[in-house]
Amino acid sequence: MIRSEDDEYDYYSCGIRRVCFEPGLEVIKPGMLADNPDLESVTIPASVKEVQSWALGCCTNLKNLVIEGDLSRVANWSRDAFEGCACEEKYLCLRSGGH
Repeated sequence: MIRSEDDEYDYYSCGIRRVCFEPGLEVIKPGMLADNPDLESVTIPASVKEVQSWALGCCTNLKNLVIEGDLSRVANWSRDAFEGCACEEKYLCLRSGGH
């Protein structure tokens, strides 16, 4: 389980497949889950208010991205949060208000 006190890059290139965030997590830090080619599924809980730079960059097999709740609650979506991910195009569309 990823906790709010975990540091940037704590899970960098660690080989995980699915991510479970601690309830109440508000920030997904820079590079926190970057470079995990085995990562397939991430659910961003409704408590998240900020997704920082390269939070999930280069997770090349990340195809299942679930964002719980209203997207408008997230005050800061870094443009490159999902750089190099299979879901990057969908993320950019959601971020810009498209469907």
